[in-house]
Amino acid sequence: MGRKCGAVERRCPLIRLIDYRFNAKVELNRAWDMLTKVTDWPTWATHIKSATLAPPGSLTAESSGTFRLALGVRSTFAVDHFEPPNRWRWTGPLTTMKIHYDHIFESIAPNQTAFRWTVDASGIGSRTMGRLFAIIYKRNLAAAAPRLIKLLETCT
Repeated sequence: MGRKCGAVERRCPLIRLIDYRFNAKVELNRAWDMLTKVTDWPTWATHIKSATLAPPGSLTAESSGTFRLALGVRSTFAVDHFEPPNRWRWTGPLTTMKIHYDHIFESIAPNQTAFRWTVDASGIGSRTMGRLFAIIYKRNLAAAAPRLIKLLETCT
């Protein structure tokens, strides 16, 4: 599905930058409950220095927020798709692009959940700057996922 690219009347397709998958020994609803507490993310995603969410509390279909990342970078997002307890997507700007972060949860056994997190980009620069962003973000995910898995599996 295309999106308008800035003021230019052409279509910018979504470019898949990341498709990251992992499993954890945790019940689906428990995983959902823990991960919708976005302000707790800095405890396992150490590239996130702080997180704010409006309205406060757990993530909802109306949520928006801000992450303060390493080196002082600020990243804003707004939820644009919400299907508890299986999926949410939020979208936010990054330079000339719009980044779409999709979080998909699937119960694969009574106490095991599969996670699929995808990152897509649209807009001018998504094919170039998006690739650079993906390299950095994949590195952050690879470091954060084992900490998240440990947290999910010990807090059940």
